Amino acid sequence: MAGRVEQAMYQIPEKGRFLNDSSVDPKQDITGVGWYYRHPPNYEQLLQVAEKIGLTPDHDIPTKMGVWRVYKRDNLAIPNFQGKATLVNEALALYESNESEGKISSAILRLSPSDKPFTPEELARDLKVFTHYYVKRPRLLGFPSRALTWFHQGPTLPLLSLPLVGAAVGWMAPVGWMISPSESTFIFEDIAVLHILNALIGALSGAATNSILYGLGALSEKRAKGKIPHKDEYMAGNHAVSTLLEQKGHIQRTSILEEVYASLQHDKPTLTPDEFLEYIAPL
Repeated sequence: MAGRVEQAMYQIPEKGRFLNDSSVDPKQDITGVGWYYRHPPNYEQLLQVAEKIGLTPDHDIPTKMGVWRVYKRDNLAIPNFQGKATLVNEALALYESNESEGKISSAILRLSPSDKPFTPEELARDLKVFTHYYVKRPRLLGFPSRALTWFHQGPTLPLLSLPLVGAAVGWMAPVGWMISPSESTFIFEDIAVLHILNALIGALSGAATNSILYGLGALSEKRAKGKIPHKDEYMAGNHAVSTLLEQKGHIQRTSILEEVYASLQHDKPTLTPDEFLEYIAPL
């Protein structure tokens, strides 16, 4: 069984954050579009966090619509209490569009063990893929047409939007069918019945159109996911933010523990690191 010191060492997150996890939605994390991002994260703070962790400006990767600003460190040493540092390869890419006036709109983090290095050229190729399938979204009639994001961002809006619009249009449309009784058909003389019938037809048409658009969006997103490289090393959005903040917190906590432990050893030289973590540090 691992001791307290080993248990307290920094570990790369195993699941729930990387893009290969089934619970992660790459589209929402990378673009910030969707029900999960009603309050987008503050990416501006990441510049200070990256500096505290030890990441340094590496290079910029320009695109047609903006620029990726990359902060990177190979064999980044994350200190651990009374133990060897955890070595990782880490790169943070922050995207600024030409229209945002320097405001960061996307954040992507690549995090891998020290024995799995990656080159700047490889990182640039990966960011080109993210840009093409997620950041660069050609618009059609004002909507992001590449992945049909608006129709594929959450359960409530896609299911209700077009059917409600269709029902409203059908209700207001002064259209009915006046068919001769000689043809053994009904004559609709009550205008309320006409409104209800038209509203039902409009709702059904809207629901059918919505289903088609939602399906196309799902297929487009499936194709985009298939193009993502190194899914087990990339995370984005809030997952990237939380991981960097945890690294910063771990470094700060380790520094405090080392200082307190060194002070206590003057009075009790026999105090072991494991005893300190078990009985004193939790207090």
